[in-house]
Amino acid sequence: MRKIETPKITDPDFTGLDELKQEIDKNRELLDSLNYPEYLHWEKIQYKEFQGRSSIDVWKLLKKYRVMESRKTIIRDENGKCFTWFKTQGIEKCLIAFDSSFSPKSIQEYLMTKEFFSSLIEESIASSVLEGASTTRKIAREMILTERKPRDVSEQMIINNYNAMDKILNVYSDMEISLEILFELHFILTNKTSLPENEQGKFRLNEHNITVQNTFDNDVLHIPPKMEFVRDEIKNLIDTANDKIPIADSIIHPIVKAIMLHFWIGYLHPFTDGNGRLARAIFYWYLLKNGYHKVIYFPVSLFLKNSPAKYKNAYIYSERDDNDLTYFITYNTNSLISSSLMYINKLDRIEKILKTELDSFLAKYTLNERQKDFILTGLVDPDERNSFKKYMNIYKISRQTAIKDLRSLESQGLLISKKVGKIVYFYPGKAMKKSRSKRGKGLPQ
Repeated sequence: MRKIETPKITDPDFTGLDELKQEIDKNRELLDSLNYPEYLHWEKIQYKEFQGRSSIDVWKLLKKYRVMESRKTIIRDENGKCFTWFKTQGIEKCLIAFDSSFSPKSIQEYLMTKEFFSSLIEESIASSVLEGASTTRKIAREMILTERKPRDVSEQMIINNYNAMDKILNVYSDMEISLEILFELHFILTNKTSLPENEQGKFRLNEHNITVQNTFDNDVLHIPPKMEFVRDEIKNLIDTANDKIPIADSIIHPIVKAIMLHFWIGYLHPFTDGNGRLARAIFYWYLLKNGYHKVIYFPVSLFLKNSPAKYKNAYIYSERDDNDLTYFITYNTNSLISSSLMYINKLDRIEKILKTELDSFLAKYTLNERQKDFILTGLVDPDERNSFKKYMNIYKISRQTAIKDLRSLESQGLLISKKVGKIVYFYPGKAMKKSRSKRGKGLPQ
């Protein structure tokens, strides 16, 4: 098992509490710098230089500070020790920033429909890649948009993730979670993958001897608890997710609670495989159920995928540094804000293009709002092919409407069509390619 060398100072001595508080106040600026913007572990602190102090002395004081400020949660390990968390300045700033971020109502309705669907696809791809799926974003998007059947396990994982997210959005987001729903979600996520059929939608057994390993060197990162413990804890998890029992002894922001549920499932690891995908799906379910509908526009897994080592360490540090969940919460709130900022900036750029840069070009043609957006997308990628089915899925319209829209664009010279087998594909016409070459890269994707 990977060794994380942490000095043995669990349950620090709090005798002389007044003196300790004075020392913390005296060193608060230093201590806060080790908690924000990154909640640092001993692995990094031990190599830092501190004026007039050793790193171990700073770590001991930091641990006392963190323990004093931490709050217990209902989540516990197999030995009965509760996980705790510390509401740092960084976590607080992330929560405020997210709550004050854009409202979908501020964006044109047709554009938000497209962005909603696009983000759903991005989350499905990224969550699958995190678990080992191997394919390109372009191929995966094409598969989902054209409803093509998966060709291999990687593509099947992506389709499964998409189907699970779709089920959460359209069915489960208005329901309480249950053991049956957990089983059904797991089955959807693992169906037709490398996981044996008798393990899909069913708890693992102790004799499976499951361990979580590093894919690079097979180093053991986590040994899940025994199933007797897991079965008891799953009941608590379900009641907590349904807000029947509190997750902590203080009021918890829904985002923090969703992250805790994410961690809880990952820690219990109730299934032989697919636990990470299930944990991230439950994260979305809880936020959607509690009114955070805008979270679906921010594919958090995209950022987790881009920093898998940090995501892995957030789990490991939380489990091995005295059950301190703050590592996991900090990493995930930072990822959520990064994702939201990326998409807010993207939408701002789209709005700018819609309102200013392309007015003169679009004014030459008779276009509805869907067609305008479609043309803008085509200006970015003139080699992307489209079909009636793909257009239907992007804008959630009937085949008849899709045919009418695309044939109209073709008649105005904005698209050209080519039949390949039984399928008619559409490509940007000369006018679109000419406009794009004059403007350079336009609509962000």
